[in-house]
Amino acid sequence: MNNNIYGYLIIALLGLYSPFSAADEALPDTTLSISLDVVNITCDVNNGEGFNKTVDFKVINESTLLAGKQPAVKTQFIVDCQKSGVIPKNIDVTFKPGSQGALNNGTGGELKTNLFGVGIQLTWPDGTQVDLSGKNKQFTANNNQFDISFFAKPYAQAQSVEKGSMKSSVIINLLYK
Repeated sequence: MNNNIYGYLIIALLGLYSPFSAADEALPDTTLSISLDVVNITCDVNNGEGFNKTVDFKVINESTLLAGKQPAVKTQFIVDCQKSGVIPKNIDVTFKPGSQGALNNGTGGELKTNLFGVGIQLTWPDGTQVDLSGKNKQFTANNNQFDISFFAKPYAQAQSVEKGSMKSSVIINLLYK
């Protein structure tokens, strides 16, 4: 009988020192400091024309396309921050395919088009492929301007290609840093 009383007494005493019994204890105040600069970055894209741009490949000859000799067209995109009150140090740019989509999840810079057997290869001026998977590419300013120009080149994806008016699109997002 005494063992039962001692058992209850030990359980009762342990309950008093339980880590859960200190839940009502007040914790010291903690201060979190937050600082924030709100700025208005007003950079011009393509002299105020923005990103809405149509790349004109002119007329593409089927045999030239099938032979891989169609020239690339430079797609000029200049972000000019000279008139901005705050100049960003960097711009992060992401590219994603439009409604026609991309091949290989976009990592090879290949856009699909509405025409069977015809794609568009996007490359940077140094020849590397534009990543269309949404991965950031960071640009730094040169005289408060960011040159994010690239090349677009139609190419044949098959031994035969559909003829017609080619359509494709790319979505470009900028993040000033």
